[in-house]
Amino acid sequence: MLHFEPEFEKERYADIGDHFHRLVEVTLGEKITSLPNSITFAVERLIEAAAVLELEDPSMLAFKSAINYVSEDNLQLRSILIYLTGLEQDLIRSTEELKQDLDFIQSYIATENQAMLDKSALEKDKRAIVVKAQEYQEELKTLSARVRTKEKDVKALEIRLEAFHGLPPNLDLARNQLRVAREEHLKLLNARDMLLEKMNVGLQ
Repeated sequence: MLHFEPEFEKERYADIGDHFHRLVEVTLGEKITSLPNSITFAVERLIEAAAVLELEDPSMLAFKSAINYVSEDNLQLRSILIYLTGLEQDLIRSTEELKQDLDFIQSYIATENQAMLDKSALEKDKRAIVVKAQEYQEELKTLSARVRTKEKDVKALEIRLEAFHGLPPNLDLARNQLRVAREEHLKLLNARDMLLEKMNVGLQ
């Protein structure tokens, strides 16, 4: 099985290269340097390949076995690459789904916050209406008291007018006082009606 290193172990490969040089020279029975250049070049390439493949010997069987290991490693690496690619796609999909979930949660929180603000504003308006209604009630109570007082004044003037009926002194004055009292009473009644209408509009 091949072992991939961050950098080539140059000294180790140099030792393996020397070892194969000696094996080849023993096998051929002569120095490699004495061979023709084309053969020397081919032998040197085989020795380099044997060093890289970490072969024990330069035989064809050893080369074939090492190449099979390389092919097997390559297939394993391709399988791992395919698996990692699929895993990357799964992570991308999961990230997109998480992003969508996060957007939904943020939107939900924003909606809830707005609903709380609207509810708070509604409660504030409700409290303001209650306060205004109380103010109207107090004003109506005061106005009603004034109306009752004026009703008593009108009644008293009517009694006085009846008492002076047929008597010439101060009759015109009494009638005038009764007219003024009735007008004031009518104004108070109109003011009360306007207040009631205002309350009805303000509380809607």
